[in-house]
Amino acid sequence: MRNAETAVAAVAERLRDPERVRAIAARPGNEDARTGASPWSAASLGEGHPGVALLYAELARRDRSWRPVTHAHLSSAVAALGAGGPTDSLFSGAPALALAVRRAVAGPGDYAGLLAALDRRVAARTGALLRLERERLDAARTGPAMAGYDVVGGLTGLGRYLLACGEGQRPLLVALLEHLVALSRPLRIDGSELPGWWVPGPPSPAVAARYPGGHLNLGLAHGIPGPLALLSLARLAGVDVPGAAGAAHRIAGWLLGQRLRDAAGVPQSDWPAVVGPEAAVGRGRAVGPEPVIGADGEAAVSGGAPARIAWCYGSPGIARALQLAGRAFGVPEWEAEAVRALHAALDRPRERWGLDDAMLCHGTAGLLQVAGRVARDSGDARLAARLPGLVGEVLASYDGAVAFGFPTPPVGGRGGGTRAREQDPARERGPDRAGFLEGAAGVALALLAQCGSTDDGEGHGDGELPWDAALLLA
Repeated sequence: MRNAETAVAAVAERLRDPERVRAIAARPGNEDARTGASPWSAASLGEGHPGVALLYAELARRDRSWRPVTHAHLSSAVAALGAGGPTDSLFSGAPALALAVRRAVAGPGDYAGLLAALDRRVAARTGALLRLERERLDAARTGPAMAGYDVVGGLTGLGRYLLACGEGQRPLLVALLEHLVALSRPLRIDGSELPGWWVPGPPSPAVAARYPGGHLNLGLAHGIPGPLALLSLARLAGVDVPGAAGAAHRIAGWLLGQRLRDAAGVPQSDWPAVVGPEAAVGRGRAVGPEPVIGADGEAAVSGGAPARIAWCYGSPGIARALQLAGRAFGVPEWEAEAVRALHAALDRPRERWGLDDAMLCHGTAGLLQVAGRVARDSGDARLAARLPGLVGEVLASYDGAVAFGFPTPPVGGRGGGTRAREQDPARERGPDRAGFLEGAAGVALALLAQCGSTDDGEGHGDGELPWDAALLLA
């Protein structure tokens, strides 16, 4: 593929028709080999029409002729939206659709009725999760469920959406932020002090045997960097709650303490994906194997090996959370560490990046978007100079023979990436994925961000919901 603009245009044409997209992504035989299920979920931000609509909402800010396509995908998502329930999150159901709709707003009153209905459902889901957390704390049950705080399926993702909603949702947002402050306070477990975000269970069922004592998650997608990013973004937007600064210092301090160390014991700008409680309380630094893939497709390690360098897990996502915290709470050292971490990640040999595809979640597009945000806000010229190379990495994955332009790897191909497929072209590809998190729409959004912007990457109207707010990057 010649350049980013050409790749974005190619993906946009392939995703234009909602019915065609659904027919390809949901067709028999297009199942994910890890789960046996279709990768398409029509009302999902990660794998459905809302995520595709997000791409066209962004394109429409440059060319209004894309607005009917945006609307068509939003309408398809509305038609597929169920009654809601315990799976609603920023990436699924009403909150996912609400984020895409809010980004598509082009002027006062646009989508006002739909947004009002969706926002009521977002508030109901957020309130239900907060009540569960209060009941847990009142009953002195230690350790939250991951939905108590994570980005993809929990309160932190919902909180980022509420932050964009203005004064109407401010009391609920404040309650959520107060919960995250409380979550940052330490727990006493079996005579040892643990961070308040310790989860009693494993990061995924596939690695349960590795974490009999629970785990602490360091991924931006599912771990404590997400709450740190949200507390920081809220403060930068003028929404502060008592104890937020203390919470940020506790979380950032803990993250810095979990950096991997070299043979001489010197901290490196790199992190594991997950640690067990033994490592967290300092009873020995775990030395584990290379990352393994859990049932949900995310990386999980026992604590001794660096995670992949991705948005979901690894130093890029942690770096962005530290940078936001440094800017919000006046600690320039945190931002400096973020820049160092990105350089250290990009200095790894390419075969040790742990990235197999171009997708946002755990591929090169996510790394590109994080690096672009950190470079822009820090003003680090050397990091900015590395962005064209990352664009090239993303474009190298383009395959015109694939339905949506960017392929996913076979289940056994994770870890080899595009180069492995080039060495063995006969290797089977993974399913065709159209959506935001692990599909072509998200890749196109990251490339589009490198093509310049009509609004400097921020929102129209409210100015508070750039598309990568869904990743807690802004």
